[in-house]
Amino acid sequence: LSIQKFKAIIDYKDSKEYVEKADLEIKKVIYKKAKAYLVYNNIENYKEAANLFGTICDYEDSKELLENCNERIKDLTYIKAMNLMGQKTNESYKQAIALFKTIIGYKDSAKNVTLCEEGITNLARQSDYDEAVRYKNNRQYERAIETFKKISFYKDADQQIRLCYELIEKEKQEKYNEILRKRTLELKQKRAKRRKVILIILLISLIPAVFIV
Repeated sequence: LSIQKFKAIIDYKDSKEYVEKADLEIKKVIYKKAKAYLVYNNIENYKEAANLFGTICDYEDSKELLENCNERIKDLTYIKAMNLMGQKTNESYKQAIALFKTIIGYKDSAKNVTLCEEGITNLARQSDYDEAVRYKNNRQYERAIETFKKISFYKDADQQIRLCYELIEKEKQEKYNEILRKRTLELKQKRAKRRKVILIILLISLIPAVFIV
């Protein structure tokens, strides 16, 4: 408010000098506050410092410190994004992408965005692959084939599809063999029963002959 009053009466004796002094004092306060943020080595504090230095670029080395803050922000953002990328989870990849996109042009950030997107895709494919394997292990071959087809060319998905078809045929053959075995057994049992009946009839037919003799 005092500065505004001084500026309003700039032609008045010594008012310009007082305005300049007031501006200088304000810049000193801002500069000191901005440098205090530099003590804390984290992104948010560097951003606060950069915002303050940006308002006093003509004061001492504020412009240089602003540039240093911006570089440090990029560096710390890059490190944080790389750490998230290294966790290799769906959520960490998404967070890493968001960070890398704020520093596109810094180091290999653009390339890493692509790598994270590929990571998300691969996680989804791996999830489908694991589900398909569970179906196969539970002998749900049709569902396994359907799921493997969603991720054709991923790992050995195509090979697994062929294997599932082979297992389906093998299962059909096993069922056919089991039916054949049961029918063969039933036929043997019927024949044995028939022979037994015939034997009994023969024995009964021989009984009168024995008494006659």
